[in-house]
Amino acid sequence: MLAEGAWLLAALMVPLAFEPHATLHFVPLKSALFHLAGLLGWSAIAIHLIAKTRAKETCAFFPSDWVLAATAFFLVTAAASTFLSIDPSRTAVSRTMVSFAGPARFYEAGLFLAIVCFLRDRAQLHRLVSMLLLASLPIGLLALAEIYGLAPNHFATRRYGLTSFAAGPIFLAGYLAMMMPLCAWRLR
Repeated sequence: MLAEGAWLLAALMVPLAFEPHATLHFVPLKSALFHLAGLLGWSAIAIHLIAKTRAKETCAFFPSDWVLAATAFFLVTAAASTFLSIDPSRTAVSRTMVSFAGPARFYEAGLFLAIVCFLRDRAQLHRLVSMLLLASLPIGLLALAEIYGLAPNHFATRRYGLTSFAAGPIFLAGYLAMMMPLCAWRLR
């Protein structure tokens, strides 16, 4: 239940967390929501492992060795790229977009492992896809409003092009392109 709450929070709230006047791509609210979702994912894994250990049961849910090895490799390379960067102090603790390259990888791994470990039935998959598509709806509608000049004045459409909730046209196109296969899968 906790793990599913984590990935549904990430799927619904993180794309919609947006500050129209911000100059950063990952504003503090978006980062905080993502970090919370990742911590919830790690917490669900820890609670499950502790419960199974106390009951002296094996953890049948745990992913295969290659998934754990890939996750460990991901975390090690993220840590190495953070601390071997040109300015490690800025990369590790800065509040700009660069900080997303460092500590947030830990939260990404927690969210990934929670999905791999606890997404077990089709109903959960449908809820996850529904949340992703639900979050993409206002993003796409705002982009359409920007195209036709109907967007609220506080969005920087003239200065940056179409931005919607994504803080930039490249991010908007990437996000909507990722949602297209999910939408096609849902419509089949």
